[in-house]
Amino acid sequence: MGCVDPIRIKTENGAGALVVDGLITDEAGPYTVKLSRSITFDNSRPLRVYTVPEKHATVTISNDKGFSETLTESETGVYNTASIKGVVGNTYSITIKTLDGTTFYSEPETMPAVAEIDSIRHEFVIYDRLFLNANNQPVTRKAEGFNIYAYLNDPPGFGNYYRWQADGIFEFFSLAESPEIHTCWVNLSRLEAQLELADDILNDGQSFSHRVCVVQYDRPTRYMVKMKQASLTERAYVFWKHAQNQQTSTGSIFDAPPTILIGNIKTDSEIPALGYFGASSVSSYNILFDRYRASGFMLPDPNPPLVGGDCRLQWPGATNVRPEGF
Repeated sequence: MGCVDPIRIKTENGAGALVVDGLITDEAGPYTVKLSRSITFDNSRPLRVYTVPEKHATVTISNDKGFSETLTESETGVYNTASIKGVVGNTYSITIKTLDGTTFYSEPETMPAVAEIDSIRHEFVIYDRLFLNANNQPVTRKAEGFNIYAYLNDPPGFGNYYRWQADGIFEFFSLAESPEIHTCWVNLSRLEAQLELADDILNDGQSFSHRVCVVQYDRPTRYMVKMKQASLTERAYVFWKHAQNQQTSTGSIFDAPPTILIGNIKTDSEIPALGYFGASSVSSYNILFDRYRASGFMLPDPNPPLVGGDCRLQWPGATNVRPEGF
């Protein structure tokens, strides 16, 4: 009925560019800036998903009040602050000098205020989950989970932009007789499946909600969602919105063609720079809920049985130290 001709794609466009991933907030530091180099895309070779860290660079964050701080490289390509703290209304920029003598700098970013998270709510849902079967074919299967929503009151006046991130902690049990190894907790980072963004074009000065993530219902135990709601400047919102569009594109003819995302990192040389150095105010909110009770007292399907032994050995990163809030 038809055929597909494979196309070998190899491009040097963007290869070797400095990639900057950094953010300063009004939360307590230290803040982290990650530097790396982009690699050549070549679909004729096995997929490579890694970064090439940029080491031994001189990284400095400055504000419009005359304060500047040079960051310390804590590990290869990762640079941390020591004393600077973000303040709403202040303007920040970053300067990076690499080992080859090239200087990169960001355009100034003024930290906007953010609305407080009014509450977090959950909704039990049964949905279709996509996965690959034994034949590496995509199939769907019914799954149970909880939609997690952030509720907030947008301040009057257009021009408020938001980004959400969520981490999780769940508890589980073993059949161990000793109470010290009977109950454990596991931290999970980045519960959201994609970039979660919103503006106030349709909600200016109103209360609204945004679905941030889905918590899987795989155990009838308690779960804590730790959410952060960050402010964005208009330019930062546009940058991350373009990134979101590329992240969620399906490859149809109606999708926008992929392109290099232009951030706020500049250089006077011919070497390109990618990424964004931003300044955000952050509102945090945690919620602890019982998944069994919230599901209407339904057991998850499937419901993994309890096993004996030390619970710390039954899940990567598990700890028997009770987290704050449980």
